[in-house]
Amino acid sequence: MKNRIEVAMMSAAMVSAAAALATILLLAPEPGLGQAPLDDHAKAAAQAALAKANFEATAGVLTVYDRQGKVVRTVGERAVYSFPVRSPDGKRMAVVKRDETTQYNDIWVFDFSTGEGTRITFDPAAKFSLVWSPDGSQIAYASNPGGSLGLYRKAANGTGSSELLYQHPDGPYTTDWSPDGRFLTFYTGTPNSLYVLPLNAVGEAPSGPGERKAIEVVRRQFVARGGSFSPDSRFLAYASRQSGRPEIWVRPLDPSASDGAAPAAGPWQISDQGGLGQIAWRQDGKEMYYLAADGGVMAVEVSTAPAFKSGKPRLLFKAPDAFPVSANPINGPSVSRDGQEFLFAIPPKPRGARYPRQVTVFDRQGKVVRTLGEAGAYTEPVLSPDGTQVAAWLNGIRVFDVSTGTSVQVTPSARPANSPVWSPDASQFVFFGRDSDGPGRYRIASNGTGAVELLDRTELGIHLALTDWSPDGRFLSYSEGGVLWAVPVNGERKAMELMREEFSVYGARFSPGSRYIAYVSDESGRKEVYVRPFDSSSGFAPGGAKWQVSKEGGLGLVQWRQDGRELYYLATDGGVMAVEIATAPAFQAGPPKLLFRAPDTFTLVGIFNDRGEGTNAPDCSCQSGRGCEQGSISRDGQRFAFAVPLPPKRQEVAVAPGILAKYMGTYVEGERNWMVGSGEWVVTLEGNQLMIQRTGQEKAPLFAESETKFFLKATNGDFEFVKDDKGDVTYIFMYRGGSPTQAIRK
Repeated sequence: MKNRIEVAMMSAAMVSAAAALATILLLAPEPGLGQAPLDDHAKAAAQAALAKANFEATAGVLTVYDRQGKVVRTVGERAVYSFPVRSPDGKRMAVVKRDETTQYNDIWVFDFSTGEGTRITFDPAAKFSLVWSPDGSQIAYASNPGGSLGLYRKAANGTGSSELLYQHPDGPYTTDWSPDGRFLTFYTGTPNSLYVLPLNAVGEAPSGPGERKAIEVVRRQFVARGGSFSPDSRFLAYASRQSGRPEIWVRPLDPSASDGAAPAAGPWQISDQGGLGQIAWRQDGKEMYYLAADGGVMAVEVSTAPAFKSGKPRLLFKAPDAFPVSANPINGPSVSRDGQEFLFAIPPKPRGARYPRQVTVFDRQGKVVRTLGEAGAYTEPVLSPDGTQVAAWLNGIRVFDVSTGTSVQVTPSARPANSPVWSPDASQFVFFGRDSDGPGRYRIASNGTGAVELLDRTELGIHLALTDWSPDGRFLSYSEGGVLWAVPVNGERKAMELMREEFSVYGARFSPGSRYIAYVSDESGRKEVYVRPFDSSSGFAPGGAKWQVSKEGGLGLVQWRQDGRELYYLATDGGVMAVEIATAPAFQAGPPKLLFRAPDTFTLVGIFNDRGEGTNAPDCSCQSGRGCEQGSISRDGQRFAFAVPLPPKRQEVAVAPGILAKYMGTYVEGERNWMVGSGEWVVTLEGNQLMIQRTGQEKAPLFAESETKFFLKATNGDFEFVKDDKGDVTYIFMYRGGSPTQAIRK
């Protein structure tokens, strides 16, 4: 009976495939259609369409909010704005606005009451980090008209020419002009130091940019940014990592002191859960405002006399969802001097935005044990060896207790940190991170107490991927650039190269006795899981034994059971597989057995990861390059943690196969025939399902929300098919959470 059912199913599948093939052949465009080289008119049309799509994806609205987060008004027309800042009297604002014709980013001044704007610069150089003079007559800003960054000022009414104030080899970013008119404050990009720049006082002889000497007030080891003067010009507020994570600090300002001299009192930490910018003082000096790491607009009561004091930060409102909260302290909201209004440049909600993820723990049958925390952009969930805790990355590494759901922030938020690996006893983490001195491996207690310890520096890139801490506690495994390494945890820490071939390898994990290492390799032409013996003194012996454990593909999520008798991995179809292992008298691996399917939204899509790159792995970010893993398995093989993407519910529409067939073809990224493309996309029709595939990647289904707009279900990515003036489909726009990529049809 079983065989008859299988035969019937095969027959039905063959009929369906034949029907799909017939549909494709009947509805496919004629050979050569759309193959002719693009002429000048077509090139210009494609470029104009891309410019328009870029505008629609990035143009926003200047919006004023009150202290409760309610919209008060909007100013000016929709455009691409950045760095808005209010004038001291609150009647005007200066902002960088992009000209869609010239693509220049110039400074405009808008009147709040009328919405009318005046353009005050007219050149292609970049402009950013705007500040007003105390009397509102001038605007200082950073720009690079000669190719090197400097600080400039110009009359706010647009008359006259721009004056170069100061140049710095590391590029200055100005953030405030002192209320007494004597100083600008700025910080440098690399290294991050905070300076004040003396300007000409009334009655003094003019001096040129080479005669001004900047004073370093916060040294580079603290990675200081921002800078905002108190109303009496006696204090300076700024963002710094001197506590280990970005927080808001205040210190007395004594420009007469020597460079970098410690203040007589302070500094004082104002924020308590991370602070980015932009920092502002109320005009009476009794309240301060800043943007928290989570996008909260915060207010703090302060006093500067007789001594500086501050209260507890309180949330006024959350920044609008579309506002890009980042560690940039000079592009946040601009606050009115009375603290009643907050000005944002709000971009549109990005198409193809990254889906939030829910850290979710499953049992061996695929049933949900617990969801942890709120949904967010979590990546790299890693179960502790005993399965009682999960570490995940979201603005730092956070550890969740599986039984209670409570969590603790282990590494500072907004500090680059990824690839966390647990120590065998779960008391510590090692992670890969970066500070102002470069990348390195760090260690910290897994409960978040104590200081972060730098183990060693590495010259390798930011996507170095730590994957395991050997059960005997001696080694860490990691991959970088398709090469496997092992490095001692203690001692000299000289890295041992395990494997370097023409193919890619990653995901190395030690067996319980540290005698073997399992890893993923694409040496066969597709990713599979292999095991090789490991020697603590020599690594992998050349020409040594090697066993393929997976069948029909293995992507990662490799883990050994703590007794060494079972090995787990994730198959290409999303199956969580278990393989029985024997190591005596010789290594043997049984056939893979399916435990359960990974969540429906955790399927092989092979189109985008969160960095907008093609990948052959389940919906993943490749945040650290650890093989695009968004899950892990406990050492007892009983718990499985995934960062499950939660795509929004979208209305699907039916599109006739005849219309879908018109989209079939190969599309080349970049403006074909006048610019080299960076990849090809092949669109096919299988039955009534439109499919898309990037060169060398897996196919994924496209779902229609209109006749021309489509989306991916399992990961972020929106697509729009665009016709030329003759009605022929000419190119695709692909949205990955920002500006579109254009692919021209062959």
